[in-house]
Amino acid sequence: MSSGLKYSLFALAILLIVLVGSNSVTLADIRHLNPASWGQYLIDQQLIPQGPAGILVLFLFLSITTAIGLPRQVAAFVSGYSFGGVYGAILATLAATIGCLLTFSVARHILSHRVTAKYPKQIGKVSAFIEQQTLAKTIIIRLLPLGSNLMTNILAGVTRVSAKPYVLGSLLGFIPQMLIFSFAGSGVKLADEQQVYISFALFIAIALLGSYLLRQRSLTPGLSQKRNS
Repeated sequence: MSSGLKYSLFALAILLIVLVGSNSVTLADIRHLNPASWGQYLIDQQLIPQGPAGILVLFLFLSITTAIGLPRQVAAFVSGYSFGGVYGAILATLAATIGCLLTFSVARHILSHRVTAKYPKQIGKVSAFIEQQTLAKTIIIRLLPLGSNLMTNILAGVTRVSAKPYVLGSLLGFIPQMLIFSFAGSGVKLADEQQVYISFALFIAIALLGSYLLRQRSLTPGLSQKRNS
């Protein structure tokens, strides 16, 4: 089990303990939950309040949980289901960006020595790739659906990468997938199958674009060296 998944399950467990303790959720309810439907359940049962208070609660919750490993696609889906495609995408993008900044900062100022000792090869790869043209390359990384968002932020935090272009690149790179999954969540709530299908078709297209751009960026240094030799 990956570290990101462990932290996500831990955060979910804490949330459920709090809800059971406050008598908002019973043990019978928990037995019917699964990882794909917990966000929908919380919203449908009105455990997340409506209006500005609900926006603030969900924003804080998603900021913290994405910082400790919740996939940003899940955050976008839940936000879209709750507040609609556009507003859900905005909320999830901002929350994931705050989560990125939190993880990056903790890694840089608190976990640096431990992470450097444990993952020297991974840090070297991340550093070699994004230290130059950090903004553009971070956007490309964020377009890809694969990999651990948590580990990427941690590894970037212990490199010499500047925080400003990394976080800004993350914000911009998050937008396409956040829109896609937010509209997917909105489509599920509205029972609009066409909207869901279009969302996932766009997801595949964005993933292919990200893979192509990553390949092009990875090949560029080698081509430059050949021309100079």
